[in-house]
Amino acid sequence: MIGLAVMGQNLILNMNDHGFVVCVYNRTTDKVDSFLNNEAKGTKVIGAHSIDELVSKLKTPKRIMMLVKVTNVIAIKLRRYIVYEKLHSFVIKTLMLVLGLCLKHLR
Repeated sequence: MIGLAVMGQNLILNMNDHGFVVCVYNRTTDKVDSFLNNEAKGTKVIGAHSIDELVSKLKTPKRIMMLVKVTNVIAIKLRRYIVYEKLHSFVIKTLMLVLGLCLKHLR
């Protein structure tokens, strides 16, 4: 998971509660350490301090979820992994997915 704002943290903890091991990365790396030492303490959540480290910790097939405002730097790095190294990853625009799920539950 890339992005540790409120929605990202809640989704990570929810996935952990449902048996998934989640690796997390945030551009501001202090947020990774803070999240692991506080909200995610005692869980199976794993931290990464760079996109390279995040990708290296993922099992194949690699799946990356993002809850971030996409900047050129992030888009270029992810494109390099997906296109040039052909990791066959699924990059999911989770903001739209989560929004869709929330709207479904509100109906």
